[in-house]
This record gives sequence, C-alpha cells and structure tokens, in this order.
Amino acid sequence: MLENQPATIKVGDQVPITTQEQQETTSPGAPIINSIEYRDTGVILQVIPRVSPSGLVTMLISQELSAVVPGSNTDSNTKTPTISQRSITSTVSVYSDQTVVLGGLISGQLNYARDTVPIISTIPIIGELIGDTNKVGKRSELVVFITPRVIRDSIDASIVSQELRAKMKLIQ
Repeated sequence: MLENQPATIKVGDQVPITTQEQQETTSPGAPIINSIEYRDTGVILQVIPRVSPSGLVTMLISQELSAVVPGSNTDSNTKTPTISQRSITSTVSVYSDQTVVLGGLISGQLNYARDTVPIISTIPIIGELIGDTNKVGKRSELVVFITPRVIRDSIDASIVSQELRAKMKLIQ
C-alpha cells in the first residue's frame, strides 16, 4: 500500500440491481427496458494508511459484510433483491510490525423446519403431534488481523519480498 492511497480487497459476488424501468408510451405493447447496475456483495475491506516520521501507522479501515437475503426477490413485482449489509469504519494507530485485530461484524441466523405427514398434518391437534421440528442455527463473525509494515527503501522491500516468498512456500 502507498501512503494515503486506498487498498481494497473484495471477496464475493456482483449482484444485478434494477435501477430504472422504461417503456415507450406511444406504441402499445412496447417492450420494457431495464437499467441494471451491479452491486458488490461479500466481504469488502478498504484501508487507507498514513505513516508518521516516527513510524506510527494510522489506518482508516472500512469493513463491510453483505449478502443477498434468501428469497428476497421472489415477489413478481420486485426484480431487485434485498441485500443485508453490516459495516464498520474505524481509525487505528499502531507502529510498524504491530498487529491490530478488528472484529464486531457478527451475524446470527436461526431457521425452523417442520416435517409432517401429508393430510394428517391438517387435522387439528393430531396434526401438531405427528411430525418433527428441526432448529438449525448459524453464527459467523468476521475478525480481521492487520499488521502494517513500513518500507522505507529497496532493502526493506527486498526483505519483505523474501519473507513473503518463504511463507508462500510453506503453504504449498
């Protein structure tokens, strides 16, 4: 990353969103023309670093977690899905090679499913006794670890590059 220049990481999908619908009014049966924009969803992280002469790195950090809400565009009148969004923006300061941990984007979801016997499930009282109810829970938390490293010259750049290559070899 360069001083005062944003660095962005996006992991997710681009979702089409209908922004405008047009139809010619002078011709009967004219087709409807839609204008579509794409919205980034998933994990989006943006960091803007500033480095002081003493090596203190101040970072403006924006995190976003977004996803299409399941079943949100099943209505025939709505061609655009609903997107759930959780975001946080913060400013942190650490010295070079110190790690900062960012968290707080927590989501939880609880789903109930009922398995029943056809026809019997419609009988009052008896239908409620026969069958099975499943409860499935899901919880996720996004935790980001950032360790800035101030590179002052080509020697620092070479050292960081060699360390990165060594770490990549360990992954293989």
